[in-house]
Amino acid sequence: MISGLQDYLTRSAERDPTAGALVMGDERMSYGQLEADTNRSARLMQRYGCGEGARVCILASKTPRTVASLLAVLKAGGVYVPIDSASPAARVARIFGSAEPSLVLVDESAVPPRRWPHRRWSAFPAHHANRLD
Repeated sequence: MISGLQDYLTRSAERDPTAGALVMGDERMSYGQLEADTNRSARLMQRYGCGEGARVCILASKTPRTVASLLAVLKAGGVYVPIDSASPAARVARIFGSAEPSLVLVDESAVPPRRWPHRRWSAFPAHHANRLD
């Protein structure tokens, strides 16, 4: 039985894993790739404390990888709070303050490249968010 968006993904991956699920420019992910990626990310988030009802802020640009992260949060049992990395800092701070996330995901668009040059994404518990400063 399908109960959420993440269940549609799983069913689509089982039905036709090679079919295109996400496409943006030259970037393409099949349902099989998306299913495997979101499962892997969900397990990682659970190790960082994401569980039933946990709020996860996702500070990222609008990309297929961001969509995959939203689905991974759902698979981990959490609730996502999407934040466009192009938003003004004051708005981002207000959203973080209101959401009180247990976990924050950021992509390379959200931090200067010199901070994490070898990684495309980073996940960390929200109480460590001051490490970005």
